[in-house]
Amino acid sequence: MKCFDGEIDQPPPVQSFSDSLWVVHAPDPVCGGSLGSAISWATNHREHFDQRLLQSGAILFRGFRAIDSAKAFSAFISTFATSLLDYVGGASPRHKIHGKIHSSTDLERHFPIEPHQEMSYQTDFPDRVAFFCKTPPKSGGETPIVDMRRVYQALSAELVNRFASKGLRLRRQFPLKSGYMKVMKGWQTTFQTDSISELEQIVNQQGGSLVKTKSYLEVENAITPAWITHPITQEPIWFNQAHLLHKSLAAYWAKCQSGWMYRLMPILSPIVTRNTFTHYVYGDRSEIDAADLDIIRSTIRDHQILFQWQKSDVLLLENRIMAHGRRPFVGPREVFAALIRHESSISFPKLECSNGPDMP
Repeated sequence: MKCFDGEIDQPPPVQSFSDSLWVVHAPDPVCGGSLGSAISWATNHREHFDQRLLQSGAILFRGFRAIDSAKAFSAFISTFATSLLDYVGGASPRHKIHGKIHSSTDLERHFPIEPHQEMSYQTDFPDRVAFFCKTPPKSGGETPIVDMRRVYQALSAELVNRFASKGLRLRRQFPLKSGYMKVMKGWQTTFQTDSISELEQIVNQQGGSLVKTKSYLEVENAITPAWITHPITQEPIWFNQAHLLHKSLAAYWAKCQSGWMYRLMPILSPIVTRNTFTHYVYGDRSEIDAADLDIIRSTIRDHQILFQWQKSDVLLLENRIMAHGRRPFVGPREVFAALIRHESSISFPKLECSNGPDMP
């Protein structure tokens, strides 16, 4: 990790680095100062941080003690945002904390969350994601981050081309009645509406489709690419959540995680997903080989970067470049999230499927 101890009256020094996490320690005038001074300091150096974020993919702001609540986090992180976004269509269970700030996840502390880019299954994914640690856990609970440019380069050309040639789509089935399956999000919470007609409009705007049966709603997302080219740096990036949102994940956990709970998951998972599920398929609706997904999962794990949360930490991620996850933890853990729209001098092109550049 690269570190910078900044001065409030001068920009951070230009430096080259090789790691994917840049740590910024609050300068003395900001460390014990007001929230306003922290925001002013960040605003003065915003262009520099924007450039660094494109290089590293992640910046950790540490020691900014005035950032002590969801409201303060929202004010600080808005420095790096054109706007903050709602979590409409997201797969993870979350609840609203303040304004556009949500819990990072409400998934039980025992379960890991595989690193992923936020909402990459949709065409309107956020440009950036930020996290704020109000209460660090007693142990565990790290937010592993992964540079998905490196994952793309580590995957075989054969696997990349197999995924890219067909594209990907996410399929979800929701019971019509909310609360049918407590471990899964209902469609009302997922899409933040109680109206099926409004839900259909939301899905159609994203290029997807909605089918209503007697007992279920089936939502199918538009085809999205397996990888994308970054609109500014032109780097290829592995960009999808097939490794996470697939029925084979339980079997993978049984092999990679210790404990009786994970050994039972391959047995329990088919029962849970019989009536409600979130599942990736290829663009032509054919099934993805679980062995390919295991290779992707292992490659992502091999490139993880870990750090221990500290109180008032703020982690800013470039969502295309950097995936994030969560490890199981012990004790209370309060980590909040913000989804960010960040408009630059370029207009982002519409995502299209592609076979990609030739790989070595």
